[in-house]
Amino acid sequence: GKWDEAIRFKLMHYPREMAEFVENNTRRLIEEAWKGNLVKQADMNDATMALNILITRGQNGIINPVRRVTTEVIAEHVFKLNKLNKKSLQNAVLRATVDQFESYVKGAMSGTQPHILAMIRNCQKEWILRNQGLRFREGRDVANTLYAAEAEFKEMLLKKYPELQKAMEKGQILRSRPYGPNLNEYKHFTLSDYTDMSVRATVLNVDRNAAEVAANFHGDRVVGYHLRDHRPIKTDEREICEDILRKKIKGHSLLALDDEAASLLGIYTVQDAKRKGAMFIHCRHSIYRLNKADLNEIHKLLYIKSLEVKDDDEEVA
Repeated sequence: GKWDEAIRFKLMHYPREMAEFVENNTRRLIEEAWKGNLVKQADMNDATMALNILITRGQNGIINPVRRVTTEVIAEHVFKLNKLNKKSLQNAVLRATVDQFESYVKGAMSGTQPHILAMIRNCQKEWILRNQGLRFREGRDVANTLYAAEAEFKEMLLKKYPELQKAMEKGQILRSRPYGPNLNEYKHFTLSDYTDMSVRATVLNVDRNAAEVAANFHGDRVVGYHLRDHRPIKTDEREICEDILRKKIKGHSLLALDDEAASLLGIYTVQDAKRKGAMFIHCRHSIYRLNKADLNEIHKLLYIKSLEVKDDDEEVA
């Protein structure tokens, strides 16, 4: 009967283990290059290929169990909760939710595959060219030269790519897809933290999407907004969420499903709230369908307010 706890236990266990496995092995590969042990081009090519395979399989290892639990367990409960019985609507909710989660995970890992090893390889080439004379004079091979001058190599690498040091020190070797006005900004993060964050969002998105689809299907003009996930998070609550929750109508914090209802009640629409950051990653809030009695009262209120607006317009005319 403890649905929330059961879902969280299932989803946070295996996907998180897989994320940590991918992260640890990714870091091991990069540290080999960092130490200068992957000197030959063939070694770097093998490492890059291994990293690509690791991340691709890691994506599937995270996505597949979440997809299965979402479709077979979470959705069944949420559809009953929202009285969403129409199969076509259920399928639409599932497609939207699962596709979004898959986009989260693949997008999170998309910037990681080649870029770090490429940085290291570029510095290795530069270092080798700079020290050719030293190599021949001492009769050492390239690997020994690099190993003997590891400190110099790292200094060059960190000077050229300072973001690499920060990422390595924090264990945040995964890089996001580019964002920002010029698509030249990135975020580094741990995959295990990101997986936890995106799984939370997916569980809530089934709840949100089902409630919105069911409300629209049944002709509701508003939905309630509330704190759905009570676990603590590392970030502050969004201003938009506090703004929505601050106003109560008939005992509920509301979002509208159409522009007219939003205007008449002085509230946000669901889409406006999302555009301002509500119900995105890190947000713990969700929407719900109101009980029949409260919904009828709010629909009456909307009707009365629409008549008042009409009378005002006629007086102005």
